[in-house]
Amino acid sequence: MSNKAILKNFASYGIGSIVTLILGFLTNPIITRMIDPIEYGKYSMFTLFTSVSLLIVVFGLDQSFVRFFYERNEDLRGNLLLYCLKFAIIVNIVFSICLILFYEKVTLYLFQIESLELIILIIVSNFILLFNRYSLLVIRMQQKALLYSLMQILQKVAFLFLFLSLIFSFESNFKVLIYASIVTNIIVTLLSIYFEKRFWKTTFINFNPGLSSSTKNEMLKFGTPLIFTSLITWIFQSIDRIFINKYSGFEELGIYSAAFTIIVLLNALQTTFTTFWVPVAYEKYAINKNEKNFFEVVNRAITLSMFYISILLILFKDFIVYLLGSDYREAAFIMPFLIFMPLLYTISETTVLGINFMKKAKYHIYIAVVSCVVSVILNIVFVPTFGAKGAAFSTAISYFVFFTLRTIISKKLYNLNYSLSKFYICIAFISIYALYSSFNKIDVTIIFLAFFNISLVTIFYWKDINYALTKIKPYIHKNIIRK
Repeated sequence: MSNKAILKNFASYGIGSIVTLILGFLTNPIITRMIDPIEYGKYSMFTLFTSVSLLIVVFGLDQSFVRFFYERNEDLRGNLLLYCLKFAIIVNIVFSICLILFYEKVTLYLFQIESLELIILIIVSNFILLFNRYSLLVIRMQQKALLYSLMQILQKVAFLFLFLSLIFSFESNFKVLIYASIVTNIIVTLLSIYFEKRFWKTTFINFNPGLSSSTKNEMLKFGTPLIFTSLITWIFQSIDRIFINKYSGFEELGIYSAAFTIIVLLNALQTTFTTFWVPVAYEKYAINKNEKNFFEVVNRAITLSMFYISILLILFKDFIVYLLGSDYREAAFIMPFLIFMPLLYTISETTVLGINFMKKAKYHIYIAVVSCVVSVILNIVFVPTFGAKGAAFSTAISYFVFFTLRTIISKKLYNLNYSLSKFYICIAFISIYALYSSFNKIDVTIIFLAFFNISLVTIFYWKDINYALTKIKPYIHKNIIRK
């Protein structure tokens, strides 16, 4: 794929994220104004649990599907999907039986009520999410960016429509959000399969002989460590909400979860970039292992973009939070450090390449374990005293450790120049900016810190900005000015 085609593909993914971002700004305020923080907190626990359930069910083989996709001929890729699905369905059945046997304890812990209905909803959601995961992966790995974007948009539109339909017919509690979420995922999954029916037909009807034992073993060898990595990463990413629920209750958890909706712009960019980047990076490496300049340029471009957006989101936090409603005003002081999660994770996707290229999945486990331990310790220290703010601060520090470990280990396996000195200087000053913003509304100091950080990033990355401008100017002149 040429660089021009890559940019076009990224732009196609970006369409979905931009529209999803706009829909998010419309959807989230509607939900937070109609669902109080306690109920929103309970819904957050549902999504938290179904997320970890999916990690257990797929058993890391979704990552094997991604890793081995380009190593097989097109007519044999359906075999990869069939093997991954069969394995996941068996695991899901066993996991569902366990949930039913212990449903009282599970629901009492998650929602503070004993409910077989909620366990059934979790089980149904897990089955739908399993097929949803692979149906979207099929589209993504074939780099059908526009179709993937349409599925993203449909997800938001359908969820909002179903939520509004149900909220006026039933009691306005967290179950409305759960039912809307499940039905939305069913719709998106069925349509994703329909649009790729040729691939799925090849997989289930006209499939070739199954995978060889050596290929299955190789996939399990690559994927199995990733289930432990994923579970530890889930703990690492979710321990903040678990501690908030334990020490502060569902109301503050709801406000904390709502704070995530403020950073939807960074999350949208993170999702777009990761979705686009993984198959492109593997394909580039498969074609030419020594084309390192491409990976370095992408790293600097995404770093610059994430820095600018992060700084601006912190600056306008007090204005954005008004969209959520009066019950969620405190989210403005939680958000500044939450920004570091998508910021550092997205950039780390460009610095972790060595581990993935060399198939050294074991390092993901080490990184996840260390990051998780740091997160647990910090949450134990800060959440009881500072509540959601302490959780946000703990998340930021943990992701800093996560990024650093990913980058250092990756560089040893596949050395690339990431300009780390200027990166860490910028992170240090943005951290000071975030700390002050976590305890103050917008004032002269926040405006000054925003201007200072934007200037610092611009100076440090001016060479890359100038390079981008030299590439954009001829295009604008040719395609816009002349027309």
